[in-house]
Amino acid sequence: MIPAYNVAHTMAECVQRTLRHLSRVLVVDDGSGDDTARLAEEHGASVIRIAGNRGKGWALRCGFQ
Repeated sequence: MIPAYNVAHTMAECVQRTLRHLSRVLVVDDGSGDDTARLAEEHGASVIRIAGNRGKGWALRCGFQ
C-alpha cells in the first residue's frame, strides 16, 4: 500500500518498481490536485481516492479498511 499526495512526478516509477516485487499495488490518493491517481492506475495500481487531504495516517487507515 502506498499513501500518496501530489506525487505525480514520481508515481509511475514508484508503481513500476513496486510491481517488480509484488503482484498487486494499492495507492491511496489523499486528495491530490495533480495526476497522481491517474498515473497510478495507468501503471497498474489499484487506487482508492480520498476527497481532500486528510494526512498519511488517514490514508493508511482507509487503505487497510
